This record gives sequence, structure tokens and C-alpha cells, in this order.
Amino acid sequence: MTRKAFYANNTRILCWGIGLGLMVGVLVGASLH
Repeated sequence: MTRKAFYANNTRILCWGIGLGLMVGVLVGASLH
């Protein structure tokens, strides 16, 4: 695996993690309020 592909894959995983984290945060916040 090339370094470029490695970084691209990491960025995609990071974006998914942030997106899921935000969704979970919004759902938890909505259920608490």
C-alpha cells in the first residue's frame, strides 16, 4: 500500500468517525432534552 493510499484511507475513516460521533451526540442530546 502506498503512503498516499494509506493517508486517503485514514482520512476516510476519520471522516466516518467524526460523522458518526456527531450523529450520536445529536441523538443523545435530543433524548436528554
